[in-house]
Amino acid sequence: MKALIVREPWIDLILDGHKTWELRTQPTSIRGRIALIRKGSREIEGVVKLVDVLPRLSPTGLADSIEFHRVPSGRHQEVTQAGWLTPWVLVDAHRFSAAVPFTRPSGAVTWVDLDAEATRAVRQNSSIPDRQNATAVRDVFLAAPASTPRPFVVEPAIPPRPSSGKEPQISPALETRLVLKAQELGFAVKQRRSPQTKMLELSVGTRSGKRFVFVDRMPKSEPQFRVFLQPEVDKKAANTIAGIPGVERFRNGRSGDHAFRHSAFRAFSQYDGREPEAHGWLVSALRAEFAFGAILQAVEIA
Repeated sequence: MKALIVREPWIDLILDGHKTWELRTQPTSIRGRIALIRKGSREIEGVVKLVDVLPRLSPTGLADSIEFHRVPSGRHQEVTQAGWLTPWVLVDAHRFSAAVPFTRPSGAVTWVDLDAEATRAVRQNSSIPDRQNATAVRDVFLAAPASTPRPFVVEPAIPPRPSSGKEPQISPALETRLVLKAQELGFAVKQRRSPQTKMLELSVGTRSGKRFVFVDRMPKSEPQFRVFLQPEVDKKAANTIAGIPGVERFRNGRSGDHAFRHSAFRAFSQYDGREPEAHGWLVSALRAEFAFGAILQAVEIA
């Protein structure tokens, strides 16, 4: 198991759930649950999940994202000069009730490879709840008002960058929240081929087959974004989805119905010379996590 060495006060902000971006000089390919070591100590104080690495921040991006990295504006010049501008996205932080000692190898600066004994101790102390029962989660999302606190709320975001006119127009911050919500609920997120990929593809396996959900990344995300489902799944889930606050039917301006055709939908329909269709919904960006989570739950049980 990997352990990351983190300075004060950042380690406490991470473990307390207040800091969801750890700024580093370089990206990393490491993903998943990692342990956290307070710099200068020989103790592991908790664990967190490393889920993504975002593009290097500009000075404007650094200033616009204080709520995620928690570096005060008075230190931004110092951070920029040192090159600490690459955000590592962290979720599900868990502080141990008692720190776990470990044997620290000499020369370790950023990462420590924990030995078998330390790894076992970390796992024993990492009492992270498993994914909730699908029916229970569905009931929470569909019955609770928008103001009801929801579990696993994390809001890392990608700061806005100047547009060349070719980038998707959905808010990067919104897209990041949707991805984390989907992963939290057990959906797999297909890696985009490029930043210009038009559709974000999500999927989950069920007893009745694989379910797909697509988020259109091209239209502006305020005040709504578009979600597309397999037609047969949409038919089964439509009544439930129609009752979710902040969701309404998408209407195709050309055909007048709620169908939309795109090459991304070949994931659930064979190509026969005409792009397959999906059925769409409009979701309020102001209630994105609540409404999107409810749609995913409706799709999974349809």
